[in-house]
Amino acid sequence: PARVTGTSEWYPETSERCLYYHETLKACALEGRGDDAVVCLEEMRVAGILPGPKAYHAAVHAYSKGGDLVGAVNVVRKAFEMMVPAPLESTLVVTRMAVLSEEAGFGEFDNLLGAWKWLGYDTDKIANEAIVTMLRAASGERVDEVLGLFGDRKDGSIQWKVNENGLLVLLQSLCEQRRERRAAELLQFELGKEELGLLGELHFEPLIRASLDRGELGEGVYQLKVCLLIASPYLDFKKGLIGLFHTVLEAGGDLGELDRLRDQHCVVADQKWQELLEGSCPEPEPSLL
Repeated sequence: PARVTGTSEWYPETSERCLYYHETLKACALEGRGDDAVVCLEEMRVAGILPGPKAYHAAVHAYSKGGDLVGAVNVVRKAFEMMVPAPLESTLVVTRMAVLSEEAGFGEFDNLLGAWKWLGYDTDKIANEAIVTMLRAASGERVDEVLGLFGDRKDGSIQWKVNENGLLVLLQSLCEQRRERRAAELLQFELGKEELGLLGELHFEPLIRASLDRGELGEGVYQLKVCLLIASPYLDFKKGLIGLFHTVLEAGGDLGELDRLRDQHCVVADQKWQELLEGSCPEPEPSLL
């Protein structure tokens, strides 16, 4: 329990003096008791202990668990007023709630990013968290909305770059809607130079897999060719793309045709592929001499 002291001091959050309060905050976070968490923060101050980032983050989680967006925002605001750097994860928690909220103003993407940028947070990470949340929570229903945000990311009031996970979830969502060609267009024409450096096999696989899962082998081969054209300027890619060939082969693709395509695009074969090629070669006829 808190005891009144004359001054408030900062203690390391691992200090024994903080233990009781952090246990209380943890319970509040687990049970969604945001108001009780704020009371605990005030008790810390009364006891002469300045709440740190961990304490404020627990209070944000408590409001999040209770579905109270305004309460979570107010905790972050209070941390800022007290000159306590709330963890980036706190902003991500609030962002997830905001983009799904029906409360006026909170879900407006540019306003949200603008507020976090003003507070000095990593807007690239926050923007990607927002679009991933929008795509996953609505089962892909907000794909076109996200595509609009994606298209404006270089010219909007707050500029941001897509990261590996944000790009992957967007591609997967497009492919789930049978829009593989739109996904390929995005990869080919809409990524910046730095963003192209993120690409790997995991980003191409959904385009090919979606067609193959529908039994459309020809479309799967077409998508493989598109992916190879996208990757062609980046030779470092080639070592990691052989898995795409295995995917098409396992779906019924022709080994000879696929190997010619592999050789044409300088994709490095792995040991398994080499063994498949060796196994497909006819045994030499025994000599009669």
